[in-house]
Amino acid sequence: MTQAATGTPAEEAVRRRKADESGAGRTKLAVTLLVLTALLLVSAMAGLAIGSVQVPPGQVWGIVTHALGAGWQHPDWSRARETIVVDVRAPRVLLGAVTGAGLAVIGTALQALLRNPLAEPYLLGVSSGASLGAVSVIVFRVTLFGPVSLSVAAFMGALGALLLVYATARTGGRITSSRLVLSGVAIAAVLTALLDLLLLTTDRGNEARAVLAWTLGGLGGVNWGTLWLPSTALLLGVGVLLAQARNLNLLLAGEEAATRDPHPTTPGRGLRSRGGSRHPSTHRRPAGDLPPRGVTFVSHSGGASPSVAFPARRPVTLSENLVAAARTVRGELSGS
Repeated sequence: MTQAATGTPAEEAVRRRKADESGAGRTKLAVTLLVLTALLLVSAMAGLAIGSVQVPPGQVWGIVTHALGAGWQHPDWSRARETIVVDVRAPRVLLGAVTGAGLAVIGTALQALLRNPLAEPYLLGVSSGASLGAVSVIVFRVTLFGPVSLSVAAFMGALGALLLVYATARTGGRITSSRLVLSGVAIAAVLTALLDLLLLTTDRGNEARAVLAWTLGGLGGVNWGTLWLPSTALLLGVGVLLAQARNLNLLLAGEEAATRDPHPTTPGRGLRSRGGSRHPSTHRRPAGDLPPRGVTFVSHSGGASPSVAFPARRPVTLSENLVAAARTVRGELSGS
């Protein structure tokens, strides 16, 4: 009685091994997060201390804690160094952290979407669309949105490129990862060609240098008044992706797992159609072309193509197969 309730010794060993592996995985994750957090703090400290004006790490720590509210009666740093650390370097360091977090989140989402660990924004034409939008603003001197015109144009270009790739890859109401990658590469090539054409046809050298500086990237144009924009975009993006975490996990597991019916139908019982009626498995297959064990092909009314009913969790016995066959023959005889 006790053995039946707790399982066989082999099952208990499997459970213990899985529990040990789960505990080891959590420990490894915690250690990794601690190490990465320490590296982030060291990098932030280096970013605040290193520059054209060198600030000792002790003074950097004192300036940061003083800015956060710690009362220092006799600070050993000048007002100029405090301005450099707090007003100039701190926003750049925080923007670098926000940018890195955004790239990490987007990279994880693309890897799950494409099931490819080498997935990147260039693969879907997102980077090419953003570059084209930003370069258009620089060349044509568009200031419709004021100081954030460049950022808005880059975002709209990336979004437009992604929608174009999505529309190109969608065929028959479905999108596969391979078709998505091929469409992204093609759209990226077209957008890159348009970007090169735009750069070649411009007559002003200042715009070309501005475009080169933008494509290389930089953190010099940020301050405390504009840092909220990328931070808000990061929080919104993370929230949307967290809401879609289950779908991304299904896509990572495979397209078949993502589209599989969560309520599998047992053999011989058929599938429920939209009208609510059940149809038995009456689709005949040629001899020698049998489906795998436990998988039935169900034909729908109205001449629709047969669909696949995946097996139940437990194996199908011989008696259940015989009962299913008898029901199928009975249904055919009654229908005729």
